[in-house]
Amino acid sequence: MNATLDRSSASRVDADEEAASYVVEDMSSATEDVESYRDEKEQVVIATSENKRVGYMRVILMLVLAAVAAFISCGFYFGSKEGEQIGFENYAREACEKVATSFQSSATSRLTAIASLAEGIASNAAARGEHWPNVTVPDFEERVSLTLDLADVMSITMLPVVTGENLDGWGEYSVKNAGWYHESLEFQRESGTNHSQWSEDVEALKEVLGEVQSNTTIHPGIYSFFDNSTFYDALADEGPFLPWWQFAPVFPVPSILNYDTATNPSRQYQIRAVLENKSPLVSEAWDYSDTENPHIIGKQATLNLYLKRWEDGGKSYQKGPVSDLYYPVFDRDSSDKQTVAAILTAYIYWQVYFEDVLSSSSEPVMAVLENVCGSQAHHEHQRSMREDDHHQHRQQFTYKIIGEKAEYMGPGDHHDDSYDYLEESTGWHAFLAGTNDKDHLMEGQCLYQVRIYPTKEMEDNLTTNDPVYNMLFVLATFLITSLVFCVYDCFVERRQKAVMTKAIKSTKVVQEMFPENVRERLFEESTGDTSSSQQHQAGAKQRLRDSSCATNNRSSLESLDDQLSRPRGPMVADLYPNCTVLFADIAGFTQWSSNREPRHVFQLLETLYGAFDRLAKQRKVFKVETIGDCYLGITGVPRPRRDHAVAMTKFAAACMEKMDFLVQNQLKDALGEETSLLQLRAGIHSGSVTAGVLRGERARYQIFGDTVNTASRMESNSLPGKIQVSSETAELLKAANKGSWLAARPGGIEAKGKGTLATFWVLPNRPSSSMSGSVSSAGLSGESEPTLTEDTTGAKDFIDGSWL
Repeated sequence: MNATLDRSSASRVDADEEAASYVVEDMSSATEDVESYRDEKEQVVIATSENKRVGYMRVILMLVLAAVAAFISCGFYFGSKEGEQIGFENYAREACEKVATSFQSSATSRLTAIASLAEGIASNAAARGEHWPNVTVPDFEERVSLTLDLADVMSITMLPVVTGENLDGWGEYSVKNAGWYHESLEFQRESGTNHSQWSEDVEALKEVLGEVQSNTTIHPGIYSFFDNSTFYDALADEGPFLPWWQFAPVFPVPSILNYDTATNPSRQYQIRAVLENKSPLVSEAWDYSDTENPHIIGKQATLNLYLKRWEDGGKSYQKGPVSDLYYPVFDRDSSDKQTVAAILTAYIYWQVYFEDVLSSSSEPVMAVLENVCGSQAHHEHQRSMREDDHHQHRQQFTYKIIGEKAEYMGPGDHHDDSYDYLEESTGWHAFLAGTNDKDHLMEGQCLYQVRIYPTKEMEDNLTTNDPVYNMLFVLATFLITSLVFCVYDCFVERRQKAVMTKAIKSTKVVQEMFPENVRERLFEESTGDTSSSQQHQAGAKQRLRDSSCATNNRSSLESLDDQLSRPRGPMVADLYPNCTVLFADIAGFTQWSSNREPRHVFQLLETLYGAFDRLAKQRKVFKVETIGDCYLGITGVPRPRRDHAVAMTKFAAACMEKMDFLVQNQLKDALGEETSLLQLRAGIHSGSVTAGVLRGERARYQIFGDTVNTASRMESNSLPGKIQVSSETAELLKAANKGSWLAARPGGIEAKGKGTLATFWVLPNRPSSSMSGSVSSAGLSGESEPTLTEDTTGAKDFIDGSWL
């Protein structure tokens, strides 16, 4: 066991030496003295004496933490399992509630559209002085098309109530006013409807209704569903009769007009209930995909005709229940304001109520559409219904809602009973709320509700076990490793703290103050080592492993600040003959900052200079420093580049554009409207500079020379929102085919110590709204507007900003 611990300790010594090497590598880039290596080696040797105790402690901790981890893992597993179950239930309740709420909301909005149409028909008849039943709505197809879209129903039909008193008059009236039928067909043709695709269903419907047996386009009187050759007689028949009159979308079967819908077995009880209760109702549901059902053949043919028209609008019937909606239209001129003058009927395709409810990424749910109806609607051929008693029966249909789509699962209730405790229900008054009493339904009346349940697929997707196991494994490993090394770090902290503090401090200072190539030179020149940094680092590691250094008690680690505060060794200073210097100043800053809180001043400067720094990094512009509200940058230093003048000009324009954007869209709201008046004023000059590290207190990388002074004059004599360049910079821009960017400043400038200098504006100022501000500033100062040079080849690029 001791041998094992010794090997472990030795291994740890190597690791510690690697860590120490990493520290020295960081310090080497900041010109640390060679003697610092001996100090670091001394720290490593001290640490090795404690490794044995760390090894023993590690074994004990592993045993203790293994037991603790097992206990925590079990508790975490069961806690996570319960949390996932709660999450699944909350998700399920939210999804189911969303479906229920959407169903109720859709029913309300769609019924409102039907109610508005009924009210409009009644009002229009009263306004036109028409008397029921002799009422024809003009442009019926066009008017009702909007209601079809709003109510999301397949059709709307108006059935006027005809009594024995006006039966004879109705026959004459209907023939005389049948022109609306042809107008509707013509409207469809103009809308692009292809009537030829209806031929098969037209023939099927004609077999049920019979052909028209007269020279007119419609039957001249009301006829029974069972006998299309005999018309009602006012003397023998009292009514009421409800002839099929105006409907939309219309289809080319004129024989359907004037057939008495009250005699249709699938409609007569609903019509009677509406006339007696004077309130809307919904019929039982029919599955028109059942082609073997003899009771729906006529309705099936009618529905197919409507569906083909509906398909033109993007809808299509697949399978599933369809119901009839009946809505009364009241006679406004009657002394009894509740006299039903007509009934509007519509086909409701229930599947549309479950589509576009959940998002495409939602987990699937089951929705059970259920109704309870009066006893007359019961037919033994309907397998989807089950009897509660001899007075009522129910129908059930199941849909699976998958994202935005709904899939019909068939008649009956197909949900998983294990999720009954998560059921969400709309209640029996979700459709036509409050119109009927569930326990006292008349023949033909039906109430609907929807019950929504989660699915096994949803639970599986939300409560998978594999992620839990993986998470537990990772967590256990992480906890054990973290705890062991936390204890270990307590023993080595004394060694690491001093070394790491100095290394981090030196590295941070060097990175902030000096370019990368300058840092490398500082190290090489201070140590006299001309080899690459990789060779130096390898030699440092070897010297750390030299045991002869372990006995050296002299502390040789010195920070970069200490070295540079006592200059020694070769200086880092160079002449750069080709570079461009930028001075950029915030015009109006002094007045603006005089009545601002310090934090607001720094917020402005940090925001703007932070943005400039990012632009400088992107465009390889070296930021020298900031002096108050003045930003100093240079190109061609410390790495020479041929396009230094062009790069600096683009950088200056980008800074102006960025400042305008930040001031107008961010800083104005945070710091006040006066902030929007601030503008950047820039000056650029090209030439040679002397650059290097000026050692001493707070050593910095500095640039000196007449070029710097001239650039400062360019900025101080510039105008807000403008970029002024010297003639030297202008010549470089012209040589780079950028002469179109320039316009000579009339009269030049009088620069202190320089006399009269010829300068140029960079034009146009910017492609943003700030340009107008710059022109205004020029006008206020008495400056005349600059003019473009003859070279305009690059003007367009400059104007639209592509040159940036």
